[in-house]
Amino acid sequence: MTQRIRGVLAPVVTPFKDDLSPDTERFIVHCKWLLSQNCGLAVFGTNSEATSLSLEERAMLLEELVAAGINPSRMMPGTGCCSIMETVKLTAQAVEHGCAGVLMLPPFYYKDVSEEGLYRYFSEVVQRVGDARLKIYLYHIPPVAVVGITTGLVERLLAAYPNATHFPNLVSMYSSAANRFCSPTCGTAASVPFPQPLTSTRLPFTSSTESGTPPMTRISSNQN
Repeated sequence: MTQRIRGVLAPVVTPFKDDLSPDTERFIVHCKWLLSQNCGLAVFGTNSEATSLSLEERAMLLEELVAAGINPSRMMPGTGCCSIMETVKLTAQAVEHGCAGVLMLPPFYYKDVSEEGLYRYFSEVVQRVGDARLKIYLYHIPPVAVVGITTGLVERLLAAYPNATHFPNLVSMYSSAANRFCSPTCGTAASVPFPQPLTSTRLPFTSSTESGTPPMTRISSNQN
């Protein structure tokens, strides 16, 4: 994790089999196609249904992507969980593989969490991972997570980790209103047409078609 990822990051849909397990083969094919379109891979975010995947499933899918020859420097996996231990395991795995960064939700189950509590969460993750290659991109999506990331929290993290490394792109925070990443260094996560529909069936309340796109996952393909 030595260079900032640049360009378009596509929110990657996770396909599932009829038994609701992740369809690894189609997932890899889809990621390779996105890379062929000059897109980086934002895996295990909202479109990926990350919170519908177990820790083991997310870890397995990342291992399979790497084993399939996909360059980790083109990936930014989501690693934020309510459990610090799970966040640490997923984050350490991404760092070990050399991913460009990790997209990290705040712990989101309990609401009205204090800024102090969120600061301790992120700080604890940094200390437990304990690797200077770690780069965290804070995932601010209050319409879904409800728990937001404040400017005060960002300032505290920058003050605590002033030299480098762990929070290089705090301006790169999800803009849920605009449906894109807002960052001059990271670029914009844009919607691109899929080569084939990727149906996601793990959640019963599947797709929205407000954008006019065919239903392919629990929310339409141009959102993340």
